[in-house]
Amino acid sequence: MTNSITDLIPIMYKGLDIVAREMVGFIPAVAKDASAEMVPMGTFINVPVVPANTTGNITPAAAPSEAGSQTIPYVQMAITKAKKSMIGWNGEQMKAYKANGTYEKTLANQFAQAIRALVNEVEADLSALSINASRAYGTANTDPFATAADMTDFSNIRKILEDNGAPMSDLHLVLGSGPIAQLRGKMSNLFKANEAGSDEVLKTGRLFDINGMAIHQSANINSPTIGNIVASVNNAGYAVGATDLTCTYTSGASVIGDVITIAGDTN
Repeated sequence: MTNSITDLIPIMYKGLDIVAREMVGFIPAVAKDASAEMVPMGTFINVPVVPANTTGNITPAAAPSEAGSQTIPYVQMAITKAKKSMIGWNGEQMKAYKANGTYEKTLANQFAQAIRALVNEVEADLSALSINASRAYGTANTDPFATAADMTDFSNIRKILEDNGAPMSDLHLVLGSGPIAQLRGKMSNLFKANEAGSDEVLKTGRLFDINGMAIHQSANINSPTIGNIVASVNNAGYAVGATDLTCTYTSGASVIGDVITIAGDTN
């Protein structure tokens, strides 16, 4: 006798479908303003950037000096996306799914997948902003932390943040799965309880703050495309702070986000 259990298969799978979520690291690492007062899409937000101040000698006088006026520059940000992730059911579909007991689980997973899609897009957009970084450290397409128990990669990354004037009380480091695996596998000083002061990394794999930086993991860190442009720079003198250099093009092409090094400048 041959039994057919086709109609029972949905019930057998009930509760087995667990929605996989990619690691999210940029979203918890950035400053957020989640107030109810939303900015309309396409409207610019002016974010003030207060310039550096100067000092001066104090001169006794009957009235205080009026010096100290500043022109406050700003950068513009805008809401450029308004996204949704749709879930649709009709009455007959709901009735059929409820009859075999899979409706609640299926609907819950649909919501989880919808949220996953929205979160991943936000994470990818934040990751793409890396092309605006002021400086870079390391070798492109090469995972850091490859040398066992060597914290140099941490210290040099933090050095850049310190040189840039980043607030030392709120540092974050977002890594992909490759560097995270290097940390867990090669940095014995992190998972040896007698050296790290905790066995948390050894037992759970959770990474605590290292060198004052909160460690995050993201699945949206992609290896950059590297340009192959060949060009020579006009060696004429440039003023300090100049952002335009005159080059003579030879071959190849540059890619947005390329790191450019200039002889005699370590930045």
